[in-house]
Amino acid sequence: MMFKTFPRVQKLRWYSTALMREIDPSLDVGALRKIESNKVDVSIARKQHDQLRSALQNIGLNVVTLPSKGFADSVFIEDICIIIKNTALITCPGAKSRRGEIEAVNTYMRGLHAFTIHNVVEPDATIDGGDVLFTGTEIFVGISERTNKKGIQKLSECF
Repeated sequence: MMFKTFPRVQKLRWYSTALMREIDPSLDVGALRKIESNKVDVSIARKQHDQLRSALQNIGLNVVTLPSKGFADSVFIEDICIIIKNTALITCPGAKSRRGEIEAVNTYMRGLHAFTIHNVVEPDATIDGGDVLFTGTEIFVGISERTNKKGIQKLSECF
């Protein structure tokens, strides 16, 4: 579903900072998965996470890593905060177990004083950033178990 078309973007790099969260030790047992038999090897996940951090730093980004604070899925920070240009939407995740992640991300983003921040506060308006694709000119959102029409409406109002 397309909401808004932005002017064609000439500049490929808008951001100077990447926001990450640490791998939580409970990732292997606490992370939400479609297929329960898929086991997560935390040591491999940490290695891959470190490689991602290095890749982001190698292209010149400042990487800020927030603590996981006991949330197994918090490494998937894109579900909690959707940023397009100078606007950030702090979501209401579809999985209730992830809603505790919001506070740390919201606090950090507000402390930057660099973005217009919007929050989805209605608990029945759910949206996960992993269901959102911004092409540079258009926003596409998929409806899923974690993203519903009310959440998409909030995204549309924000951007």
